[in-house]
Amino acid sequence: MIVHSFDREGETALFDPETGRLSAVAPGTRPDPGAPVLGHFGALAGRLVVLCRAGKTLRLRVGDTDVPVGPGFLVRHRRTGDVCELSVVDEATNRSVVDVRYPAPADLAGGEFDPTPFADDEDFDLGLFVANVAGDPDRRNIIYT
Repeated sequence: MIVHSFDREGETALFDPETGRLSAVAPGTRPDPGAPVLGHFGALAGRLVVLCRAGKTLRLRVGDTDVPVGPGFLVRHRRTGDVCELSVVDEATNRSVVDVRYPAPADLAGGEFDPTPFADDEDFDLGLFVANVAGDPDRRNIIYT
C-alpha cells in the first residue's frame, strides 16, 4: 500500500502491513499513480510508526507491534514538559501494548507570530495525530477511505 510521510512533504513509501516492511519510493514518483494513499508513516523515538487502513480496518504499527485502532484498544497521548508519550492499552486485558516516549516537538502552532494559522498542534506531532484520530469515531472511520 502507498503511505505518505507525516513530516516530510512529498515523501512516499510502500508499506506491507503483513510484514511491517516500509520501502522508500524515489522522490517525486508514485508506484501506481491511480492507487489511493492509505496511510502515513513517521518515527517516534527512532521507532517506525505507521497509521494505515488495511481493508476496512484502521491499524497502528509501532515498531513490531500492530494493533487495530478502534473499540478494544485505548490510544492515549500525553505531553509533560518537553516529553510526549504515546500509549495503547488493550482494554480486554488492561495491558499496555505500546508505550513510546519521545521529545516533544517545538510549539509551532499558535503564539504571537504563527506562520501557519491554519495548522493545529497535531500537524507537528505524529503521536498526537494518531491519538486524535483514534479518539474520534467519525474521523477514525473516514480517514484513508
